Formats: sequence, structure tokens, C-alpha cells
Amino acid sequence: MKAMYFMALITPEPLLSEISAVKHELSRKYKTYSSLRSPAHITLVPPFHYRQEDEYLLIRNMLQFHSSAPQFDITLDGFGCFAPRVIFVRPLPSAELTDLYDDLQTHVRTFLPERKKTSPPFHPHITVANRDWSEYDFYKAWDEMRTRPFSGAFTAEKISLLKLEKEKWKVLAKFSLKPQS
Repeated sequence: MKAMYFMALITPEPLLSEISAVKHELSRKYKTYSSLRSPAHITLVPPFHYRQEDEYLLIRNMLQFHSSAPQFDITLDGFGCFAPRVIFVRPLPSAELTDLYDDLQTHVRTFLPERKKTSPPFHPHITVANRDWSEYDFYKAWDEMRTRPFSGAFTAEKISLLKLEKEKWKVLAKFSLKPQS
């Protein structure tokens, strides 16, 4: 049987709780619940299907990747959007994050050959509300969020493999990046 998986950088505490509070606030005000299904994260490999009985192979293959990528800092600054559906916390541009994404795409294609050779441009973000709301509510929320301050920083230390279980994304495994020198 196939299950759904994806790979991401999960924001650590206290940012995880701060972003979760924003998600819950928007959920209450605008009846958008989709973003509550996963912890605050930057997606590195979008959701994909994989045979559940072979998920140990995903873990084994990812263990081969972790040693090549170093830890790095990520700074968050304000909110952004993909109109008319997604509002997100905006990470500042980072060559290290882009390099990690590119390296991971290359690595993942070795054991997920169905992944496209060319991916859409990488636009890192941490979703706080998406998809399951009206266009009207999106624009109302965006008017409120566009100038709202939000800042924070964290060190990207681990890539997480998440699995969809009972309509929620759960961390299945974590893969450490090399410590900073």
C-alpha cells in the first residue's frame, strides 16, 4: 500500500509555537484549517507517494545524504503570499538553503526516479494559511498580515521525513546536517 511522504526543515521551538499560534489565529478568524495538519516547516521535497512497506528504503537513502550538507542559519522576516490562496512567513534569501534544496533534489531522484528532472523554482516559505478558504477571506487576511511584523531565526540542523497519518503529517525520521565549523 502506498502512503504520502514529504521532506522539510521543521522550525524548532520557540518559533514552532509562535508560527503555530499564527496558524491557529488565522484558522479561527477565517475558517482555514489545512495548514494545521503539519508542523511549521520549509518544504524541501513536496508530497509524494511511496510504498509504505518499503519506507525503510527512504530512510536508508536519506541517511546517505545527510553527511554532505552542513547546518546553516535561516532568518525569518515578515509575511508573504501566493495570491489568492497562501499566506506564509518569509525566510530571507539564503544561498545555503538553495544549495541544500538543489542537492536534495539531485539525491532524491536517485531513489525516486518519477520525480521530474526539472522542478519549479524554489520559493522557500512557511505556510500559515492556505487552500481551504475563499478568495474573499484570503484578501481580507492578507490586508491584515501584509504589514504585520514577524521575525526570528533558527539553525537548520535536520531534514525531517514526514508521513501522512490520519489526515495529519507526522515526523517519521530526522536526518542531521553536519554541524557548523
